[in-house]
Amino acid sequence: MRSRYVPDWLTYEVEQALAAIDGEHVAKKEATVLRLAQAIAAGESQAAALRLPGTCSKNIWYGVGDKPGWKDDPAIARALDLATQRARWWVRVKEGRAIQNALDTLV
Repeated sequence: MRSRYVPDWLTYEVEQALAAIDGEHVAKKEATVLRLAQAIAAGESQAAALRLPGTCSKNIWYGVGDKPGWKDDPAIARALDLATQRARWWVRVKEGRAIQNALDTLV
């Protein structure tokens, strides 16, 4: 893992998908994928995630004119899909209010 941002929901499968990302700025690509996945899962703004330190700009992510963005790279798209699935699971199960309320009741 080359990114400094390491979410609690990171799994081996997501790490493997991130490891498949290559080229220049790999750490920034990984951080962008992880921050976007977290934002999507939490229902937060993707634009805000792209303004966080260590992530790429909106133009780099989406591309400009005929130049494709990072989101168009198949390895990045796959990593984002896997990371988003895992982050959504984490938000639903580990941080979900219903689960926490049930745990509090049991305790």
